[in-house]
This record gives sequence, structure tokens and C-alpha cells, in this order.
Amino acid sequence: MNKLVFESIDELREFMEKEVITTSEAIEIIGCSRQNLKQLVDYGTLKPFGRCFFLLHLLTIL
Repeated sequence: MNKLVFESIDELREFMEKEVITTSEAIEIIGCSRQNLKQLVDYGTLKPFGRCFFLLHLLTIL
């Protein structure tokens, strides 16, 4: 994954609000169980952003 660089704190906040979602939101978008989401992470199909956040655009390619 490319390194993300932000010009300002406002740009970072905007990115976080639009592109970063929680585990619960990812489960709802994908339509799977928490266990299934964990399997996707364990298999390397989906990579978390931090401990429990995901990038929204990565879910759309599953």
C-alpha cells in the first residue's frame, strides 16, 4: 500500500471521515459475521487499517 501523506490536519480529518470505517461498519457493508471478517483478515484477503479499522475503498473490491 502506498504511504498516505496529508498537507494539513483538516485533510487528514476529511480522509478519516470519508474513508475509514469501523469493524462493525465493515461487517454491515460486506454482509458477513464478525468471525467471517476475522477469517478474511487472517487469510490476508482484507487488511485492517490499525487494530480495528478498514479503508472503505478496499471493501468495494471484495
